[in-house]
Amino acid sequence: MQFWRKYAHILIILLVGLSLSYVAFMVAVDWGRRNVQTRFNRLSQLQVLQIEDSIVDNLDFVRMVATLHHVTEDIKFHAFSTFVRHANHPGLDAVLWLPRVKYSDRLIHEKRATHNQGYQILEPDSDGGLQPATKRAEYFPVYYAEYAEAYVAKAYPPGLDFNFLDSIQQRMNRARDQAKLVMKKAGPELTAEGGKPKYLVIYPVHAGDAATLGSTTKRRASLSGFVIGIEDMGDAVENSIDPTAIKGIDIRLYDLSDEIIPELVYVHKSKKQIDYNSADMVDVDTELKYEKRFSAAERNWLIVATPAPGYFSSQDSWLAWAVLGFGFFGTVVFSAYLFGLARQADHTEQLVLQRTAELSAKKKELEIYSQALSRSNDELQQFAYVASHDLQEPLRMVASFTRLLKQRYGQQLDENANEYINFATDGVERMRVLINDLLAYSRVDTTSNKLESVDMLEIIGWALSNLRASIDEAKAEIVYEDLPRIIGDKSQLQRLMQNLVSNAIKYYDPQRRPKVIIHAERDGRDWRFSVTDNGVGIDSKHYERIFEVFQRIHSGDIYTGGGMGLAICKKIVKRHGGRIWLESAPTGIGTKVNFTLPAMLNELTPSDEVGLVESAEATVV
Repeated sequence: MQFWRKYAHILIILLVGLSLSYVAFMVAVDWGRRNVQTRFNRLSQLQVLQIEDSIVDNLDFVRMVATLHHVTEDIKFHAFSTFVRHANHPGLDAVLWLPRVKYSDRLIHEKRATHNQGYQILEPDSDGGLQPATKRAEYFPVYYAEYAEAYVAKAYPPGLDFNFLDSIQQRMNRARDQAKLVMKKAGPELTAEGGKPKYLVIYPVHAGDAATLGSTTKRRASLSGFVIGIEDMGDAVENSIDPTAIKGIDIRLYDLSDEIIPELVYVHKSKKQIDYNSADMVDVDTELKYEKRFSAAERNWLIVATPAPGYFSSQDSWLAWAVLGFGFFGTVVFSAYLFGLARQADHTEQLVLQRTAELSAKKKELEIYSQALSRSNDELQQFAYVASHDLQEPLRMVASFTRLLKQRYGQQLDENANEYINFATDGVERMRVLINDLLAYSRVDTTSNKLESVDMLEIIGWALSNLRASIDEAKAEIVYEDLPRIIGDKSQLQRLMQNLVSNAIKYYDPQRRPKVIIHAERDGRDWRFSVTDNGVGIDSKHYERIFEVFQRIHSGDIYTGGGMGLAICKKIVKRHGGRIWLESAPTGIGTKVNFTLPAMLNELTPSDEVGLVESAEATVV
């Protein structure tokens, strides 16, 4: 009992220190888990957007092939084949051109097919083979075809009349009457090969502008043929995924065209090969997931990213365990130190009592020893008070562990550990910048205003006013001419111009006075703007990558920033229905940024207004 009375305060301090160390450990674990969740959401969002872009790009390429036939009716097979092969669109297993052939023109059409010896219009027979097509009012045979996979050539060989295939004819008629691109899930002749999901992408080619034809009757009469692409949704997903970036994340693609039962089209798993005929295709329910819905070719799609089992445990940071270990170690060491001091005080007290008994006969010497003992006790009490006060130090160490870790143990850790600690400190500011920029990037769509008439001279004035300090510091010269009025969002256009001028000033060449030229000229139904500087310039191999999220070309030690400025510019321009690209300055010094924005409605022709409305609708989708 006496022992517990003497050392109770040390045990209490020990228990409190261990408890606070555990609390700090749980806080660090929670912080690490939130970071993992944030990283999961960011990586999932980027990969899901890349998958959507991959699917939509394949559809756009089918439209481009249709445009090729729209430009010239007598396109040669070599030109068609070269155009398709050089496009490099993973996921498109074949691109077919089906001209419209009337029965009266059948023989002439078959003789003109010099690119395919023995070509004739065919249809399936009752034995599963092919035979010359029977008499029909019109045919849609496979005339030009570029096959990336042999199974497509086997299922849809040259000459096969699609007008004979009832399963496809209904969607072809719908595409023809609505002058739109439609998708249809392929039949067993394609999906049986490997079990991967295949879709037919059907796009009609009309003589003239289908959008201005008006009635369905006119569209049927003006039909020239169809361009059909065979899209492998599995390849479209896999070729847009960076497996190292999303390690431990599963991605599923659903077809929501059936509003009652969503169809699971494809699954990407991060750790093992997918068996398309196994139970792997069953959906997994998890609290944490990232979902993205989008529409393409009159079908609704859903992409879902979920963490694989063990994802969080594999991502846990060592920092939480380091906090727990050092907290426990520090508390135990200081408690042992205090216990040693208390034991030393007990030992001293025993010696004093022994000397007092031995010198009881000598009062004077007893008084001297008594005074010495009194002083010793006072010093011990003071020392014990100071020591107890200093016990707050390990508690403060737990509260500010990252800073004290480097100060107290920096020389005991190797260079890598010290470098990691510096990264943790420096990363706070970079994380703040990156988060702010990503928020701004995501708000381009969510906080956008209604498009209205905008005076670009007024926009430039606002942007330069905000950059006045940077312009004066760099002694930059800003040159711009009379700029037009356009259709756009004022706040976003101001941010666009401010970002471009700020970049031009930031990356200036110390050998020259910064000069920025802003110019605009009419380009069809758009205005083409350019911002040209005389700075350090950008290598042409980086022209496309520089517009991606978090991409930086110049060293962060020389130029600050999070690599989001041009990505935000691209998203703003894209939202306005325009495009943005880089090229070298005309003088060979610096960089020229070009982008297009829509003109005023009263400056457009009727056909331009229709196109602008379609572009705005596509941007909203």
